[in-house]
Amino acid sequence: MAYECRKGVKEDPNQDDLLVLITSSFKLFCVTDGHGEDGHFCSDFVKQLLHKLIVLNPNFQSNIEKAFIESFNEIDSMLSLKCENEKLFSNKSSGTTATVVILKDGFLYSANVGDSRAILCSQDEHENIRLIKLTKDHHPDSDIENIRIRNNGGEIRRKNRNSPLRIYSKGNSYPGLAMTRVIGDSNAKNIGIISTPEIYSKNLDANDKFLIICSDGVWEFLSNESASQIVVKNSFNMKVAARNLCEKAYFEWKSNGNSTDDITCLIYNI
Repeated sequence: MAYECRKGVKEDPNQDDLLVLITSSFKLFCVTDGHGEDGHFCSDFVKQLLHKLIVLNPNFQSNIEKAFIESFNEIDSMLSLKCENEKLFSNKSSGTTATVVILKDGFLYSANVGDSRAILCSQDEHENIRLIKLTKDHHPDSDIENIRIRNNGGEIRRKNRNSPLRIYSKGNSYPGLAMTRVIGDSNAKNIGIISTPEIYSKNLDANDKFLIICSDGVWEFLSNESASQIVVKNSFNMKVAARNLCEKAYFEWKSNGNSTDDITCLIYNI
């Protein structure tokens, strides 16, 4: 296993974070990516507590999907309560992604809100690589997400010709979110932004080799295929694989010249 987390080219603190919890009965991996003025506080808050809520949820042993849903929505409520009571930072226009993958009893379970993506790289005896996308990027170009936003009075448009689709309160210039599911951003919850995760599960088998979880600082410039090829090529050393994956993403966005994103990748050799 290895990970790499690098601050982007911006004055704000690094808003990415990650957590790894390995026990005798399960393995848990989490990547968060904050946004907004106080996104780093939101990201850290979720990193510190979400895994505890999941593991201590009464459904963790028997219904992990229910444990995921309850825990994600609970951490969203806890974040709002902390901000209201302590006023150390605000979640009104700041929030975070959260992607959690658990390996337990021969199964893989994933849950996410936002666009910190997780993929599984499998390789058979002939070295053929197969990729399994464990999460969906929650962007407003998804039909299901789009419909929910519009049904709740939100509007989806581009700020300008070259900008991504963003979500606005109808007729207004805010909140301008590029994601339809997040933890935080309480001011946007009335226009269909939710903290309920989408969940995926599968049996693990002998061909499943590498788990890759990255923030969008990687996925904005590298495809699933490109990322997996870097990991497979450097599978002799996971630290080298993580470093090379981040280096490639850094090179691509530096060459592109239009991104300042933080870069985080976490790789686990199953």
